[in-house]
Amino acid sequence: MLARNQGRKYVSALVSLGLWNCLWKFRFAPSQWHQGGGVLIAWKDSSCQAIASRVDTYSASVLFSEQEGRNWWFTGVYGPQDDDEKILFLQELRNIRDLCNGPWLVAGDFNLIYQAADKNNTNLDRAMMGRFRRFLDDTDLKEIPLLGRKYTWSNERRSPTLVRLDRAFCCGD
Repeated sequence: MLARNQGRKYVSALVSLGLWNCLWKFRFAPSQWHQGGGVLIAWKDSSCQAIASRVDTYSASVLFSEQEGRNWWFTGVYGPQDDDEKILFLQELRNIRDLCNGPWLVAGDFNLIYQAADKNNTNLDRAMMGRFRRFLDDTDLKEIPLLGRKYTWSNERRSPTLVRLDRAFCCGD
């Protein structure tokens, strides 16, 4: 389970609803720029075991071991909005990949797009799109398709800007 924004409130809600009894472990990476936000990764201890974890500036990562003996990494992300920080964010993900070998699933709010079809207007930062696309190519990440909707964010104006910022990628080496 991955939740972004309202991390501490989310954990409190799990406890107050009695759902925490089902969840044995979690990792929380607080947002560096929004008070109360961040990345929360929680899982049922009966389905897999966490054997390592790390918390970085824009992400939290957990190495899971399944009962069948397969190991794989999950990284939950909450990407920054500032362009300079986006470059640091992509470098952080490269560093994580260098340290976290094997199958990798990375998902969350990237606050980045890599193709024009991810936005409903032509106001595009093509240089940043290219950086994100190069990162995906260099790390051999493949996108897991989003079903049921094209965009994940709106500025909620009368003539809205719609963007696909929330994504999931994986690689199986």
